[in-house]
Amino acid sequence: FLKRLRNEWFSTFEHEVTHCIFAIAMGNRVTGMRVTAVEGGHMQYIGTPSWLIDVAPYFFPTMTLVALLILPWVPAITPAEALFIVGVTVAYHVTSTWVETHAGQSDLQKAGFVFSALFLPGANIACFNIVLNVALYGWDGIVDWYDAVLSSSLSPFAFI
Repeated sequence: FLKRLRNEWFSTFEHEVTHCIFAIAMGNRVTGMRVTAVEGGHMQYIGTPSWLIDVAPYFFPTMTLVALLILPWVPAITPAEALFIVGVTVAYHVTSTWVETHAGQSDLQKAGFVFSALFLPGANIACFNIVLNVALYGWDGIVDWYDAVLSSSLSPFAFI
C-alpha cells in the first residue's frame, strides 16, 4: 500500500514538474506546486496560458530527459547500461502516460479532448524519435533527426 502511494506521488510530482518546465519555457513564472499521492497535484503560474503547457506531461518524457542529461557525466557506465536506463525511463513515461490519459483528466479537458487525441500521438512519436537519436548518436542526433524530418517533409514539394 505504501509503495503504491509513493509511486503515485512520484508520478504526480513528475507530471507537475513537466507542466512547470513548459510554463517556464514559454516565458511564464511558476508560483507554486502542490503534489499529493491521493488527491493528485496542481501547479500555478503567472503569465500566458497555453494548451502546450496543459498537454506537455502526456508527450514529454521528463525522466528520460533527466537521464539523457546526466548519463554522459557518469564515467563508469557502459553504453549498454546507459541505453538500459534510458529504456527504463521511456517505459516509465509510457506506462504513467497510459494511466494518466483519460477523459476525466482536467489538463486534457482544458486543451480539448479531441485536439489532444489528435495531437498527442504525433507528439509522442516525435519525442521518442528524438530520444532514440540522442541515445544512439548523442546530442548531435537531434540535428540529424531534424534534417531528416525536414528533408522528407519537403520532398513532396520538390516538383514545384
